[in-house]
Amino acid sequence: MTAPQLEELIKAALLASPEQKAAALCVLQGTVEKKGGINQEKAREPYMTLRQVGKIIGVSPCTLWRWRIPGQDLGGRTRYRLSEVLTYLESEQFKRHPAALRAERKRSRMADQRKITGEGGTR
Repeated sequence: MTAPQLEELIKAALLASPEQKAAALCVLQGTVEKKGGINQEKAREPYMTLRQVGKIIGVSPCTLWRWRIPGQDLGGRTRYRLSEVLTYLESEQFKRHPAALRAERKRSRMADQRKITGEGGTR
């Protein structure tokens, strides 16, 4: 978070009503709030490894890694939340990703062919 963003956050917290502050705190703590304003149990979603996520959704961990699914760095290890992965897999960004991978592979093959045939070299 940048300094200007932090300043905006502090200003918003100072100007917020008590209800807004309580709701924001619930979001930051990962608790779920009922419509009546009474907090439910903390509904924290566990962090998972790539292998665990792959097993649940039926895709190999290698494929998930190539798809660059979103994760968080926790202690030097990347961990994933199933809800974030599923949301990403349904997003437009992900739907455009296979086409980008195909184009990247095609460029790579063409560059390899130029190296083999000696075309496109520097003089």
